[in-house]
Amino acid sequence: MTLYHSSGLSVQKTQLSSQKKAIWVTWLIASVPTLAGNLDHITPIVTMSYLLMYAGINLSCFLLGFLKSPGFRPTFRYFHWSISLIGCVWCLGLAIIISWTMALATIVLVIILYVYNKKQKSEKDWGDVGDSIRYNVVTNTLRELTGTTTEHFHAKNWRPQLLTFVDTDDCGNPTNLHVLSLASQLKLGRGINMVVSIMQRDRLSPANDQVQPSNAAMLGMDFTGGKIVSTDPMHTSSSGTGGGCFDQFEIVELVRHSKVLLQRHMQRENMDGFAEVAATSHSLSEAVWSAVIHTGLGPLSPNTVMLSLPRDWSAMGGKRSADYISTVRGIMNMDKALLLFRGNETYPSSNDVIHDGRIDVWWVIHDGGLLLLLPHVLSKNNVWGRYGAKIRIFAVITSATEDPRTLHEAVTDHLARVRIDASVTVVDLSMTTIADDMREENNFVEGMGGCCGVPGSDSARGNVNNNHNKTVGEVFSNYVCEATYSTVLGDEEMNIRGAGRESVQAITARSIMDHVIKGEQGALTGNDGEQARRLRTAAAFNRLLQQHSWRSNLVVTNMPLIRPDKPTGDFFDYVDTMFDGINNLLLVRGSGNEVITTYA
Repeated sequence: MTLYHSSGLSVQKTQLSSQKKAIWVTWLIASVPTLAGNLDHITPIVTMSYLLMYAGINLSCFLLGFLKSPGFRPTFRYFHWSISLIGCVWCLGLAIIISWTMALATIVLVIILYVYNKKQKSEKDWGDVGDSIRYNVVTNTLRELTGTTTEHFHAKNWRPQLLTFVDTDDCGNPTNLHVLSLASQLKLGRGINMVVSIMQRDRLSPANDQVQPSNAAMLGMDFTGGKIVSTDPMHTSSSGTGGGCFDQFEIVELVRHSKVLLQRHMQRENMDGFAEVAATSHSLSEAVWSAVIHTGLGPLSPNTVMLSLPRDWSAMGGKRSADYISTVRGIMNMDKALLLFRGNETYPSSNDVIHDGRIDVWWVIHDGGLLLLLPHVLSKNNVWGRYGAKIRIFAVITSATEDPRTLHEAVTDHLARVRIDASVTVVDLSMTTIADDMREENNFVEGMGGCCGVPGSDSARGNVNNNHNKTVGEVFSNYVCEATYSTVLGDEEMNIRGAGRESVQAITARSIMDHVIKGEQGALTGNDGEQARRLRTAAAFNRLLQQHSWRSNLVVTNMPLIRPDKPTGDFFDYVDTMFDGINNLLLVRGSGNEVITTYA
């Protein structure tokens, strides 16, 4: 009772302070002309104030009547919004006729007072007609978009509608906040940011609430219409009490506490978006899939999902690592673009500024151009772009018949057409299996066998573009007409100089592969033949990363293929070998839709 009384006194003091300010401003406006020695000086101000006041009242009645707001119920039986519109125009016209200079000055004063009150964000007990206008615009727009999805957007209008999963510990504290920093820095993509977290609890009884904190490697949630619901399809209820989580008051309080912390972290990262937190005692993969399906509304649903990539997957245990892989497969089968981010303390927050920043893109599979768009959006953020962050494209050759000079010219021309400023370096990895490790095979759809898996091929998925599953060399060999290819030879880095000032650097991995095979083959003989070859490819790729990208602030590349017929650990072993020693890594898997186009 005391707390409520103290709060009431605080509100009363705030209102009294605002009233005093208004009285002093009114006194100043009224007394200055009067003290000049002529009461007629106050007449124009009073007249204009009355006219603008009635103009504002009529404008509000017009807008509420026109928008058919259910809260607006005038007592005049024959009211029509056109009457209020005429009254508003009439008052403004009279003000201008009487004195257009004084009318203009009063209008400016009204605008200043409106902006001041808006910035104060003080409590008010009346409705704002602006909220009604915004709500009406949003609802009308959504009605017009009924039946459409994010897949209906042309590449020119595509933007990342990002759904970010932030890890939490069992106490509800957000962890691995680097993924939140990256999501905030992608806001110049002008999409909607949605942030969700879930706490997986094996024992949800309040009596056993004391559990050891552990970092969740992958998190998700399910909410519909802004209301938390159960994450298990068999126990979903609109009251949010299903699944053995939200029927416990202590757990609901823990979720609320975690949501407040998550929102504070979003504010610290200057991130605009929507946040939700939930708890579940069921499978994390089911929770994430449900969140991806139910989050958003129509075309405002997420088209891009970002998860944190665990740095120590062995600590997760076999069950949780398998659940993580299953989650990733399901998201890709939903035709969502997928981002896996692994960062550390060197990754900048949204309050930092990078001097001489560098983003390296190792481009193996074309994948709709998402690997180009995301670094470009990042470079425009003040964290990266204030001092001109550099984007370096490493175009990877995967076949010995691809000419590095032709590929360099094609990629450079493509970047100029899509207006992305980046340097281009050609990398020869034709001696490796990098292409097969990065792209889907034609005889199965990646993720087949999961709950969302559907047998088929790229041709059966109508929204997949022809370049989705091609390497960069395969795409741009058709891009350049009359291209002449020659076999790339050589054991060292070589410079291939063309006409004029063009210089192409083709970095070969032949000597690196020989070194890896001779020096590390003993460590790989315990694996089967295919996995051993894949790990040698990963080691060769890592050597090139260590040579050319060890000082980069962020490395962006294609996400390696997850084969459903292979053990879960194979993917993590491959990723750990390929990106060992890289601080900040972003793996990208496109949805198959073109997200960047050369059309103006």
